[in-house]
Amino acid sequence: MYKLKIASAFLGVFIIIGLFSQVSANESVSSQPKTGDIAELQAKIRILMEQIQILQEKLRSIQGNPSSTTTPMMSGQGMMRKEIRKNVCFGAKNDDDVKEVQERLRESGHFIGESTGNFGPMTREAVMKFQKERGVSPTNCVGPITRGKFDEEIKSGGRTVSGERIKDVKITPEAIRIFPMGIFTSEKLVAHGFSATSTLSWSVTNGNLPSGVALAQTTPANIILIQGTPTAIGEYEFTLNVTDGTRNTNRRYVIRVKSRDSVATTSATVQ
Repeated sequence: MYKLKIASAFLGVFIIIGLFSQVSANESVSSQPKTGDIAELQAKIRILMEQIQILQEKLRSIQGNPSSTTTPMMSGQGMMRKEIRKNVCFGAKNDDDVKEVQERLRESGHFIGESTGNFGPMTREAVMKFQKERGVSPTNCVGPITRGKFDEEIKSGGRTVSGERIKDVKITPEAIRIFPMGIFTSEKLVAHGFSATSTLSWSVTNGNLPSGVALAQTTPANIILIQGTPTAIGEYEFTLNVTDGTRNTNRRYVIRVKSRDSVATTSATVQ
């Protein structure tokens, strides 16, 4: 289709050049040249040449990247996933491929922020963790090897460990409500994707819970309580981890401790 458009554009140029030549010949025998007509034809030629260049670039892009027309893949969560078409690195902004990377990382349980298309510190941390868990040297970029690992994840319907398929291993909910200062509060979190008979270990890393608040193990083992009476107002960011010794997942949370008066109109968010 693009080839046909290019051929048509070239034909248009030749027709206009012919007309231009004819006008030029007529003007050579005329005592009063029609410079306005000539300028108009020259402008049309320039426009057509620009269109040809654009079509040529599109044709080269298609020829150089035949996979650009491949059918999107279905993820293990039943979501249609787009192709990550190029390498993306830390610092990229408003990039569709970065947005797709973030979506892939969310499905694998490594990323909980919004898919903004900005490759910031949180995305870099998630990428490096994903790479390390899959035997790829952690870097600031998603290159061909990492892209291949993402595709393997989709084709297999989930990561496998010792022949066992893992799907939807994650912690919910995505957000923890605000804890009011000086009031005992309890929040229940659930780990999904582990065997009902698994012995799970929960831990907090990369941050701290509010003073006066701690993890409380309960039954079944895939449920953990974050509870206590906060003693200081502030924002407390941390990573909650859970593992059965073979498989693991984590989620990044922020608990905001606020005065009692402000709790009624605000809610906690996840970053």
